[in-house]
Amino acid sequence: MTFLEDNKLIFERPVKVQLDITNKCNLNCLYCYNKSNYFSSKDDLADKDLFLIAKKIIKELKPIVLSLSGGEPLLKKELTYKILTYASKKNTEIWLTSNLLLLDKNTAKKLKKLGLKKIFTNIDNVNPKIHDRLRGKKGAFNTAIKNLKQAKKIFDHDNITITSVITKHNYKDIDLTIDFLHKHGLSKLKLLDMIPINNQSMKDVLNQKQWQEFYKIYKKSNIKAKTSGITITPCHALLFMGQKYLKMKLPFCMAGRLNLVILATGEILPCNHLKFKEFGCGNALNDSLLEVWQQSPILNRFRYDLDSYHACTNCPRYTKCAGGCKAMSYAFFQNAFQKDPYCSTYKLNQHKYE
Repeated sequence: MTFLEDNKLIFERPVKVQLDITNKCNLNCLYCYNKSNYFSSKDDLADKDLFLIAKKIIKELKPIVLSLSGGEPLLKKELTYKILTYASKKNTEIWLTSNLLLLDKNTAKKLKKLGLKKIFTNIDNVNPKIHDRLRGKKGAFNTAIKNLKQAKKIFDHDNITITSVITKHNYKDIDLTIDFLHKHGLSKLKLLDMIPINNQSMKDVLNQKQWQEFYKIYKKSNIKAKTSGITITPCHALLFMGQKYLKMKLPFCMAGRLNLVILATGEILPCNHLKFKEFGCGNALNDSLLEVWQQSPILNRFRYDLDSYHACTNCPRYTKCAGGCKAMSYAFFQNAFQKDPYCSTYKLNQHKYE
């Protein structure tokens, strides 16, 4: 038995299900993992079918959270409103991941009225020119900030999370991001790892020396953030450094363990960064979601298969890492079940940190 098998009960149902209600987007981000995956060329299901899937998720899987994403979900406002209305009646918490370009004042008010609980939006750099370049659209930063200010007036600050993908373009600027949050009365920052989708985006991933430099920057910035009432959720790489992992109750990666992803095409996947045919677990429109969740060989391998990681058993992070990020391993090695590159290649876990 592994420590994951010992906790098999927690995998009976997912805690969070992400439903992409469209693959379309009004931005053109440099590192978007929706661009070049196996499913990206397929058309979205009809809205009536996506609504049926949302109802199936709530009825069969009974997750605590249904997270609407994309693409840009607000390109389908009416479907978003319809799902929110249904979910609120069933006491399912709804989260929304949006670039905010379409979140005007009236939309924010309606979402709040219909029961939307949390909003996640990405600000990769507080320099408008850099942000717009990364997002592939001039003026994206200013529009997002204008709508963010409106959202802040309608939603409590604790229910808005700013996410930031750490790359070579911004890893030295976390202090500026904290200042930005403090200025706008926001309290949550979630750092995300850059999951490269091609050779070009691989160049934007921090190298070993830069990650070690970022760790020092993060430690100082985290102290500053706490004094400003801001909570920072560390990215995956930071969990291999220092002692943060000791406070974790569950493994680093929740893909297929507590989280499930359903695409706008109906495909079921363990992770939103693994949109490839080999990770398809079924079709949400045609299959029993509970049977897929409990019986899928792919999902069960994500949960329990640690055969590839025997060399890790003496590592103190082993029971929290459980092989690490499968999407990162796939990006680096084209094999989701190799040791996490932050450990095997970068050896971030072997450096001494104060």
